[in-house]
Amino acid sequence: MQVLISRLRNLASVYDKTRAGKGLTLVELLIVSLVLAVTIGALLVVFVNALNQIVLSKEISIATDDLRDILEKIKATPFSNIVVQYPNGSSIAASVIGSFILPNESISISYPRGTNADPLEVNATITWLSKDKRTRTQSFNTLLTRMM
Repeated sequence: MQVLISRLRNLASVYDKTRAGKGLTLVELLIVSLVLAVTIGALLVVFVNALNQIVLSKEISIATDDLRDILEKIKATPFSNIVVQYPNGSSIAASVIGSFILPNESISISYPRGTNADPLEVNATITWLSKDKRTRTQSFNTLLTRMM
């Protein structure tokens, strides 16, 4: 900080010697103000975009955690009861999953290869309304088989 102040004083002394203490003109002051305003505006845009990305990242993290939680619950269910407890196309209440709930969150379970397949392919899909008012979707798949 001291170095910066020292350099600014040196520049000011050079400026004073060349202008002989006449000061800044209105045009110079307006140009400096314009450059400063454009710089601050650009930084503000970058900052707002970074904040939006942070919010979206948090939403995706919550969605991923919720999908992992439901797939772990399905894996913990005995193989013969999976389709009974989680019917094809069923929706799971968001309150059952985790402590964080996304706006308009819904989780659905489906079985792409059918409910009688072995290994049983389970697809869990989460849909929510993000902060930017877009509908977001994320899906996870897993394969489960009978233990012999």
